[in-house]
Amino acid sequence: MANTFLLAEGKAVGDSLVEADLVDTASTIIASARDKGVDLLLPVDVVAAPGLDGQAATIDADGIRTVGQHSISDRGQRKTFRM
Repeated sequence: MANTFLLAEGKAVGDSLVEADLVDTASTIIASARDKGVDLLLPVDVVAAPGLDGQAATIDADGIRTVGQHSISDRGQRKTFRM
């Protein structure tokens, strides 16, 4: 679910699982949360790998645009969230 919101924010999510038909809905939710001053909690880092058998790496949310052909498989080790 977070990948759909990250994509709605314009982050590159590579080959990650997203709900493409809900990206517009996620954008609407993001805008509504901002307008109402509500915190929307999303990961600040993610674990991404080129495949199920590849070496995974943690990528900071600001670097998510560099995921490329990797697939986001989990949130990263940092426990804080943002938005």
